[in-house]
Amino acid sequence: MSSDSLWRWTLRALPLAIAVGFGLTLWVGLAPAAPGARAFPDLAPDHPELGRRAYAHCLGCHGVAGQGIPGYSPSLTDSAVVLGSPASLARLLLNGAPQSPRWNQHMPAFKDRFSNAELAALLSLVRSSWGNAAPAITAAEIAAARRSQP
Repeated sequence: MSSDSLWRWTLRALPLAIAVGFGLTLWVGLAPAAPGARAFPDLAPDHPELGRRAYAHCLGCHGVAGQGIPGYSPSLTDSAVVLGSPASLARLLLNGAPQSPRWNQHMPAFKDRFSNAELAALLSLVRSSWGNAAPAITAAEIAAARRSQP
């Protein structure tokens, strides 16, 4: 490999490495809490920054603009899962998802990390960002999804 092509490869890989490292740093730094406990007690449940702050824990895998990482984690833009059933999306966030043949990464469960209001703010942000135009999800819908868990 020539030094020129190595340099180009490094420039392409560096943003991904930084994003993954940042996401892992945030993930490791967020200790599990009691179910429904607030991860961000300094923000009111209806604060506009709440969804963005919660999404910081997603960007290592899903990217700054929800674009995902091909073969590693799915895009959140124009996604049938994101734009579909609020209850299904809430259950996915609460329970996570296993690694699959299509995605070389599992999605962690967030049921013990975020309150209903925080999860609702996060999902509402994702459903209304990057060209997505789905209705907001409420804390009551997250609570209902929690109650429907086995």
